[in-house]
Amino acid sequence: MEKTLLEAAPMVMQAVTACISRPRPHPSQNELRSALKCFEAWLFILPSNNLTAIVPLLINLLTPISGPADFDEEEFELAAEALEEIMSRSALAGGTGTKTLTEPLLLWFERHGGTIVENTLKEGFADSVSRSLCKLLTALGDHSPEYLAANLASSVSPSPVLQEPISTPLPPKSHLIQTFLRLLLAFTALPGYYGVDEEESEMTLGFWYLFQEALWSTDPEYNEDDEAPPRAQGEQGNISRAVYSELVQALRRKVVWPEKNILQPWARGEYASWFTTQPSHASGSLSSLMTTISYIVSALSDSDLCLHAANSLRSVCDANRTALAPHISAFGELHAGLVGINDTEKSKVLQSIASVIQALPPEEEIPPVEAIVSPVVSKLYELLQSPAQLPEETRALVVQQLQTIAGVARGLTRTNDSLLIFDDSPDMKQETERMRRARQDPRVVRLRDAILDATRRTVDLWCTDASVSDALSELCKAITSLPSDDTLLSLPAGPLLELICLASQRQLTAVWLNLATMLIIQMDPPALFPTTFKSVPSPEARGTVLNAVTALLQSSLNMFGQPGAMVDNPDIVQAFFISMETVAQHFTTIFYDISPELFSALLQCAIGSLSLQERYSLVSACTFLASLVNRTATNDQLGDAKAVLVQTHGRNIMYGLLNGLAGVAPRSAMVNLTELLSTLVNRFPLESKAWMSEILYSPDFVSSKATNETKEKFLKTIFKSGASLFYLIVAF
Repeated sequence: MEKTLLEAAPMVMQAVTACISRPRPHPSQNELRSALKCFEAWLFILPSNNLTAIVPLLINLLTPISGPADFDEEEFELAAEALEEIMSRSALAGGTGTKTLTEPLLLWFERHGGTIVENTLKEGFADSVSRSLCKLLTALGDHSPEYLAANLASSVSPSPVLQEPISTPLPPKSHLIQTFLRLLLAFTALPGYYGVDEEESEMTLGFWYLFQEALWSTDPEYNEDDEAPPRAQGEQGNISRAVYSELVQALRRKVVWPEKNILQPWARGEYASWFTTQPSHASGSLSSLMTTISYIVSALSDSDLCLHAANSLRSVCDANRTALAPHISAFGELHAGLVGINDTEKSKVLQSIASVIQALPPEEEIPPVEAIVSPVVSKLYELLQSPAQLPEETRALVVQQLQTIAGVARGLTRTNDSLLIFDDSPDMKQETERMRRARQDPRVVRLRDAILDATRRTVDLWCTDASVSDALSELCKAITSLPSDDTLLSLPAGPLLELICLASQRQLTAVWLNLATMLIIQMDPPALFPTTFKSVPSPEARGTVLNAVTALLQSSLNMFGQPGAMVDNPDIVQAFFISMETVAQHFTTIFYDISPELFSALLQCAIGSLSLQERYSLVSACTFLASLVNRTATNDQLGDAKAVLVQTHGRNIMYGLLNGLAGVAPRSAMVNLTELLSTLVNRFPLESKAWMSEILYSPDFVSSKATNETKEKFLKTIFKSGASLFYLIVAF
């Protein structure tokens, strides 16, 4: 297939080029749109030489037709979008193509970008051309942060590949880049308030983080005849400080809360919570609420309004549960009349009804909960057992049933406020006891068992499907809870954790690892009511987590052992170490109960991750190692395990850590690496001093700018004065 597409690519590019090369203004906007959409669809297969030929044509579509501000909005948007796609997902992505892509765009920005920004500030709002320019600036910033940082103070002129040669001398790269930064700053500092007056300032924020990291990790380009590197580096520092000083001033203004006279006419979200502000004895307050409910319900039968009505009903019912509970019979009639409503909207309506049911006494919740959930579970069983329908149709219906059960579970949840778990008032204790008794009702027990069994069957059949995985994730989040917030439908974390481990063994994803993290926390819940003693997980919970950790380690380490797997899947790496850090926080001793080989493989993986270039993966590995060291060192039950950790793995952790600090890891992760170093030094000072002395002077240690004198001073200062490690490491 790939060979066939490559053979067809020249013909496609010929057709696209012929279309976008036509005289401007283009005689057919629809034809131009179709051609560029076709081009974007082929980007993944096109080689770079096909792309370099079309970039000048796209830049030409950005250029004004006659006057300096005569931009064709349609052509501008289409060309800008195509260039953004080239910079993000083509053979020229990731900073490549500086001569054919980066420098030509910088030249265009220098000539025409200021005009668009001036018009934007003059008019007081960003039109379609201005918004497209902002996206294009951001896309180039994401594409070429290293180039921009390295040439921030460069006096060298660019040598771009252009459609037509330029006779006049080109300005130096520093001038082009500083113009680019001024344009971005102008969008960051747009007058008005984000979300109300403008939507563009937020687009630029991610670039400033990338640019800062690039400034830390790149050396400035300089002219060998005119400048020495220290001078170029000094100029780069001065310019970057000036840029970020302006950025800080702009952000300070943007985050200021509006004046009262500006804020007063703004819309304040939803009216759903307004009814809760009315006194319960106020004349007509309840009738107003029920009139509103009736008005919303009447719109459910209109196909154009149904979705909006379902969302409104969910908001109103959630905010006014107690006031609506006496009218539960009316909601029973609503449930009976849901026959003609689409499943998506029906799930929202059922969540609304569940919100009202939650305000009833626990024992009175049982009949209505059974009435609305049992049909959904029965339909899910039918879908999982019937092969009559096509897989795609079955999958969509299975997802819908899972979402409906999750919606009902969310509706039954009393609160998401974790502070309320410490409420030990008599009323809370009485309510908790009533819920415990209601949960033991045979009808509810059967319903929970049916939901768990249906979930198990779904995992067996569909756990590798992305849409089903997301629906299962939402269900698990909605239907599990801390003991203080149990509902009639709340499922125990243990069986669900076993299902998640089974799913991760079939296909490891960040979804399953994040769910495992949540469920592991629930296996060690806080005490139901405040106590002077720390709660200890039960032996059953500990056994379940031990099996889960073993399964997760095996599936994760097998995947990470494949070449390039950790680089290509940063979301999975991050989720994995967050999960392991959670185990270290709640079940530290389990790491020393798994096989020594598996534990060693885990630590080797974590140490290797300290040199990853993706920041979030590296940070999660740092956090895991720091938690493991801290928890092991402070646990009196782990005397022998502490010795194993220090003697077997301590030096390796220090070696990977120092390698990262010496420049292997990105500079943005310095703070996290410093915290890990601080943990090792504080917990194992004598061993750390010996390890560092040996590693820093080892011939196989990564080369860095630090001299032997600097290393010696670094060691003495750390272990002598307890100075701030962060500033010491900056000097190192």
